[in-house]
Amino acid sequence: MKALTQDQVQFFNENRYLVKSDLVSAEYLELYNTCINKLTKKAIAEQIYATQNKLPYSSADSYPVYLQSMYGRFPRPRKIEQIRGYLPDIEPAYAAIQEHVESLIGPAYLYKDRVVLKYPRSPGIGTHSDDVNNIDLIDRVVVVGLCLTEQTIENGCLEVYDVHAVANMAAAKGCDAPCMTGDPCVCIGDGTREDTYKSSKFFKKIETKPGDIIFMEGDLLHQSDENRSKKLRTIAYTLWNEKAQGDHYAKYYSHMEKIKQGNEV
Repeated sequence: MKALTQDQVQFFNENRYLVKSDLVSAEYLELYNTCINKLTKKAIAEQIYATQNKLPYSSADSYPVYLQSMYGRFPRPRKIEQIRGYLPDIEPAYAAIQEHVESLIGPAYLYKDRVVLKYPRSPGIGTHSDDVNNIDLIDRVVVVGLCLTEQTIENGCLEVYDVHAVANMAAAKGCDAPCMTGDPCVCIGDGTREDTYKSSKFFKKIETKPGDIIFMEGDLLHQSDENRSKKLRTIAYTLWNEKAQGDHYAKYYSHMEKIKQGNEV
């Protein structure tokens, strides 16, 4: 991938996200998707086998695949964790991503990596930010999304919070800016409610092609809608923290594995 330009870095700093359209090769996308298919089929087969044979099924058996509830007879994968450990050939792409992240925040460590799968009719995800402080206190995280499939409005593409929309709205109404938490807000001074949840005036829908890259500040509010298409929507995420905050990758996945062993998903 070509290096980030000064204009791209400035856009990221001003808007807290950036879309980079240097396409990843078709061969690499095929490799990534082949690995995902292999892992998800194994996890589904394990659960179906356990169900049909009335065996006590442990979600730890299918780690790192998190399965949704059963759709008819068959479960569906929701996300896959720790892809780096299951796809060693990913390292060159990770190195390139890290180089871009470091042009934004300086030296960085990979915090975690995962793939999120959204099947047809799968629901969206409400407004949230990628808070990683449930284990260790991390001051700043940059999220990088590699689009493995086309991301469209129809299939529930990523929507990022427009950091300028609230101020623009407040200025137009002649009042102070409301809160920016993603919850329903009141524009101070006029008593009207402005709901940032699922409201297009506060969120930008990010439509991309396979191979496109989305950079996003970890504390930037984002959300997605239902996949109303007939195809799977897949995006691979890596999260990076500043090197001064330490290397937390192994500790994070040790923590996640313990959760999986004790809780079915």
